[in-house]
Amino acid sequence: MLGWEALDVKFYQAANEGGIEFPVSSGEATKGENLIAGDSDRPLPEAGGFLQWDRSAAHLSTLVSALQSPHHGGPRVSAKIRLPGRAVRVGRLEVLPTRSGCAAGTLLEIGAYYWRVATGSTDVVVADLSELTGKLQAAGDLARELQLYPNEVLPTLSREDVQVLDEAYQTAAAYEDFWLRALEGYCPLSISGHASGEPLWRGSPWQRIDALAKLDPALRVESILAAWAVYLARTNSEMTIQFGWKAQVPRSPLLEGLLASVVPMEVEIDADQSFAEVRSEIAEACKRAVSAGSYVRDLLMQVPQLRRIAELRRAFPWDFGIAIIGDDSRPKSEIADQGVVGGVLTLQIRASDGALRWIYDQTKLSDEQTERMSRHLVVLAEEALSQGVSVGPVGRLNLLPSDERLQLVEGWNATVHDYGS
Repeated sequence: MLGWEALDVKFYQAANEGGIEFPVSSGEATKGENLIAGDSDRPLPEAGGFLQWDRSAAHLSTLVSALQSPHHGGPRVSAKIRLPGRAVRVGRLEVLPTRSGCAAGTLLEIGAYYWRVATGSTDVVVADLSELTGKLQAAGDLARELQLYPNEVLPTLSREDVQVLDEAYQTAAAYEDFWLRALEGYCPLSISGHASGEPLWRGSPWQRIDALAKLDPALRVESILAAWAVYLARTNSEMTIQFGWKAQVPRSPLLEGLLASVVPMEVEIDADQSFAEVRSEIAEACKRAVSAGSYVRDLLMQVPQLRRIAELRRAFPWDFGIAIIGDDSRPKSEIADQGVVGGVLTLQIRASDGALRWIYDQTKLSDEQTERMSRHLVVLAEEALSQGVSVGPVGRLNLLPSDERLQLVEGWNATVHDYGS
């Protein structure tokens, strides 16, 4: 048996000296036409950094070493192993002098903290395995969880798999700088004062805002988002509103978990702006988010600034989320937890007719609270549109329905005392 103490870290020396060039994809990086796209000409490792066991041990060692080095200057991608239903990061790889003769990818030995695997040449040891978010996973425990045993062959990448990964990572690399700036400015609105625990998701009934009925579908969606942003700005006394946006990512089992499903969307709200101006900014923010797609989750551990923001590694980094969806006639009870974007509250909008609903965690928000938000959103949208979208500052738009305004006025009057002269 190969002991853990036998692991050698010589391969780190070359990485720390810098100047390593790692194997790159044969395809050229996709150039983004949008100005937010970054430099896509930097070298990108083939297959998004996944180890391809049919390659030589030396090739794999060079790849892992280079991706560990802060000097390579390429897109922030980590070395990974494809496993059934998931991907794990590889922190160490040592080339062994022995050659088992087994098929490439054969799991030869499972230790508590390492695996020994056959490659296209000599065998290798991989260790320091972790989730994409950086949480360490003991190799032995991971094998038991996935029911992996010695002499099994680990999943391999076909030529088509490599092409899918190359295209996804090349597209993400084009917008890496954009997402880095957005993520480094992490400033979510939060709902505090609630105990943590398992969420209990609930979906509200679908509803429509009558004032939006005459608008075309795109304007309906933008108007709802603008009203929601203004509402959050007003009720939280914040000018910068950042919430989670359901990212548009390619649908492929191979990419599951590699790209972030929720990304930040940020808008600046000025109380003196008109509703039309806010809506225009929302439209631009949506356009940027759609163009940029998503970021690879490797960034969260490969970039020191992001590694310090632990909240980004949560399943839902933003308490408030928004999602634009197509028609779905299934009962809400079947899809409530599948439509979650925000860690506490998701505003879900149906693109075809502008219908909206909330998906919320009942352990943090009550039915009454979400119903009240719905009433406020309807009042704000109707008032903004009834005044004309080009006039009136959003800071003066009414948020309260008539019955709440009456209660508020009566409450104020009840606090007035008659002081004698």
